[in-house]
Amino acid sequence: MSRTIEVSSPVKRTGRVRQVEGLFDVPASELSSVSWELPSELIEVDAADWEIGLIVGPSGSGKSTIARELWPDRYLDPKQLAWEADRAIVDQIKAPIKQTTQMLTSVGFGSAPAWLRPFRVLSTGEQFRVELARALLEGENPVVDEFTSVVDRQVAQYGSATTQKVVRSRGQRFVAVTCHFDVIEWLSPDWVYRPDTGVMEWPRGSLQRPEIQLEVRGVSREAWPVFRPHHYLSGNLHAAARCVGGFIGDECVAFFAYYRFPHPKAKDIMIGHRVVVLPDYQGFGFGSRLCDFTGQLLAGDGDRLRITTAHPARIHHMRKSPRWEESSAQNSPSRSRKPKRLVKQHASTRKLATKTFEYLPV
Repeated sequence: MSRTIEVSSPVKRTGRVRQVEGLFDVPASELSSVSWELPSELIEVDAADWEIGLIVGPSGSGKSTIARELWPDRYLDPKQLAWEADRAIVDQIKAPIKQTTQMLTSVGFGSAPAWLRPFRVLSTGEQFRVELARALLEGENPVVDEFTSVVDRQVAQYGSATTQKVVRSRGQRFVAVTCHFDVIEWLSPDWVYRPDTGVMEWPRGSLQRPEIQLEVRGVSREAWPVFRPHHYLSGNLHAAARCVGGFIGDECVAFFAYYRFPHPKAKDIMIGHRVVVLPDYQGFGFGSRLCDFTGQLLAGDGDRLRITTAHPARIHHMRKSPRWEESSAQNSPSRSRKPKRLVKQHASTRKLATKTFEYLPV
């Protein structure tokens, strides 16, 4: 059964209003009103099996009104979120700190230094991801209006891809409301409703995210200053560091540096030193892919790549990957040529909760 939504408001019929009515042959009325007839599929959509929905259409087509009417308790306009000017964002998201940092990382905002900044100083793209993380943590099944409306379109597309991945991994329901059609393939919604045409479709499974090609090239140390502010530890670069970059088109979006470990006996060990992905490109595993690629490349030259990290996302990836073997300070690696002293020395870096891994070549 369809349902009609009507919105009306009183209007004073002033002289100027009467002039416009006469000039454009608009029927005289004491009320300004507009209505939409919603299909039964949309009215009863919560009874169906889905995870991601999308309401999309041009400005003024009624997207926000429909979303507020159908999901009044779940509707969220990011502009209505309150952010205190002098408090870090991790203090303003209502969730345990571990869940908060995991969610921020999952939506592509994995820069720990930026977690400690106030919301107002973040870039527009960073603010978008923080608002998204907060919506997913604080709302059980959020309906987010103005989705990607204020960010660069490439950031919007990449952010949509990370959003759908997070929502599906958490088993949540998420409805995006937007006027931008360029996010559809990246968000991969189960259903799409267009208020301007009244058409509702279920493209579930038929939409594929466009491929992203990451090209790996050697870069000079001069590339580091762009990435330094986003590293979660020291901003220093080792004097003997060798650097590689991950490029999308002509833009270097990921950076990895390593150096040869000066061990008196083991001459084939390379130490991963810095791994950074620019904020707008986080959430796709570019940093991990860069490490994997470099590890395989070094193995071809007879070298071994070892990485010690405290970053939760990096640890999670390496523990799941068959290409990395975890070491510990207490137990030497299974291969006899890995010295115990080396493991202990690097596992205690800055007394953080670090983990050490070595790449296993294909």
